Amino acid sequence: MSLFNLFKKKTSSRENIVDQQNVPTIEKTTGTCFEDEFSDIQTGLISLCMEVAEGKVDKVYGYCSIENKGYMFNAFFQKGERILTLNEIENDTETVWELLKLGTDDLIKLEAVCQKYDKPTPTEIRLYYDAVSGKFHAHIKYEPVCEDQSSGEVFSQWLDEMREKCG
Repeated sequence: MSLFNLFKKKTSSRENIVDQQNVPTIEKTTGTCFEDEFSDIQTGLISLCMEVAEGKVDKVYGYCSIENKGYMFNAFFQKGERILTLNEIENDTETVWELLKLGTDDLIKLEAVCQKYDKPTPTEIRLYYDAVSGKFHAHIKYEPVCEDQSSGEVFSQWLDEMREKCG
């Protein structure tokens, strides 16, 4: 079942979102404590990205911004030495928009999890998933990031930095 069809059904189950078409899955936890719930949301974001990429990328980079009552999610990918945007991975604009919407919805859930456990909400999370090795890393910031620029500009700068590294 596609990401778009799942969104149209408004399913809340992340277990159904990743198709079984050669898309690697990341082990999920049971969500019994803050760390588990926080991790589950990050895992869901990477799984969504892997579905859109149909598992045909080497690395996934996810950008999350929760700042000034605004939420922003976006992603880019690495295949070989090339950095690719969502639009270069997926030509269907509806699917791209649905991914961005689902990702943003997950950030709202992430903020709710932080509030539920009386933990600070991150302002920025940069997710790194190496689909070849299965390694995952998240770089989390809690201080303001978007004081002098928008979250979109911060994302674009990160994308450009990664293109320079790979180029």
